[in-house]
Amino acid sequence: MDNWLKRYKILGAVVFGGLACLLLFYMLVIRPSIQEAVDMRSHLTSKEKRLSKSKWPMQKESLEKILAEEQKRLEGKGGLKAMSDDAMKLACSTMHGRMTARGYNKMSDFMGGVLNSQFQQEFSDMQARFEQNGLYVCPEILNLSLTTKSKYSYQLLLQCWCVDMLVDLAGKSGLHFRKHNEISATALDGSRKPAALISVLPMTAYSLDDKKEAAPFLLEFPVRLGVEGTLENIMAFLKSINVAGQFFGVRGFEILSPAPSKIPSGKDAKTKDILQMNIECAAYLRI
Repeated sequence: MDNWLKRYKILGAVVFGGLACLLLFYMLVIRPSIQEAVDMRSHLTSKEKRLSKSKWPMQKESLEKILAEEQKRLEGKGGLKAMSDDAMKLACSTMHGRMTARGYNKMSDFMGGVLNSQFQQEFSDMQARFEQNGLYVCPEILNLSLTTKSKYSYQLLLQCWCVDMLVDLAGKSGLHFRKHNEISATALDGSRKPAALISVLPMTAYSLDDKKEAAPFLLEFPVRLGVEGTLENIMAFLKSINVAGQFFGVRGFEILSPAPSKIPSGKDAKTKDILQMNIECAAYLRI
């Protein structure tokens, strides 16, 4: 009799233990899963109601047709992607053209092959050309000199090219460079000359990801020019920086002198008003 009683006690303990395990499994696994399914169903129902009120169709075939049309609009001939690529090629045409003229046909060769001595030679040649035209630069204003160092020498070279080309275009457009009232430059012959208001601004790197470690895909090389000239000179300059194979973006400008008055034409025309302004232009490189 005692043996039967012990067996029933053990069986009862096993049954109650099993029930406790099942209850625990329900509370920890099954019930959360049910609640998750209920929440998901509620979310889907809410989304269906919002979609039904929108302009989008609910049928799969209609949505697939819209998707195909949008993909064609994005990736087809003359689509947004092609327009974006053309705009990028135009924006980077100036630097790519100069690279090709210097014998760099691959971006990797340019980025890894430019030496600091090449930058120094280009800078020396540029400075000599400037002084032949009565233009003198100093490191304090230009933010670039023969002693400038960087582990990316190609970036220094690009900044030098950007200054050189913009100064050349400004001169050909009839613009003159304003001089600093206090800071002077040391000419190649050792004399002191008024320093031109030409400044290399910090390079900007653009990436497709907001993370700091993300690799950039586009570099911007801005330069600020302090110039003066007639409205016609300024318009000629703006026209010259956006032609086939050459593009400089205008980041902004500041007019320092009053707006010019109406200028009479013909024999009675008088001296045209001179505008003083700062203008920021930039060249781009896709890497």
